[in-house]
Amino acid sequence: MKGVSVPGFHWHFLSKDGTTGGHVLDVSFKGLVARVDTMRDFSMRLPEALGTLDLGADRKEELEKVEMNPAE
Repeated sequence: MKGVSVPGFHWHFLSKDGTTGGHVLDVSFKGLVARVDTMRDFSMRLPEALGTLDLGADRKEELEKVEMNPAE
């Protein structure tokens, strides 16, 4: 998944009206019960346009900038 998605566990949000969404950058809970499901198999079909991208490049620095300072 590295190169196509953000490595590691992270959450997304979507507003009730579906007009905005994105990564959850900070959250806290009280009395939360979480359930985790194990995926034993995964496949993803990507658009042909992604075939020209270098998905092996190290984008750690770019990712940190976006995740930690999305407004910059």
